[in-house]
Amino acid sequence: MSPLPHTCFVRNVAYAASEAEVKAAFAREIGGVVRVYLAPGEPEGTHRGYGFVSFENAYYLQSALNTDGVILVRGRQIFIQPARPKQKPSEFASEKVESA
Repeated sequence: MSPLPHTCFVRNVAYAASEAEVKAAFAREIGGVVRVYLAPGEPEGTHRGYGFVSFENAYYLQSALNTDGVILVRGRQIFIQPARPKQKPSEFASEKVESA
């Protein structure tokens, strides 16, 4: 998934919930939802309980970040955090440590 601006990280998503259900909940409570992505899980067709929600603009994103347990999907509170860019591995991680 390519990162979009105005995106938040969501976790504690019920495993039975679909992307459409999450999108509907955010659209109802916040508005301005562009896309929902839930990290795929095993077996195929399931998700891992976390993902990303992208909004039309910074106003909707900030509104989502300011919610305090308002977003519920299948009875579970969705926790919302700012999305961060994926960190590249450190150049030191690839270096081998020589034993003395």
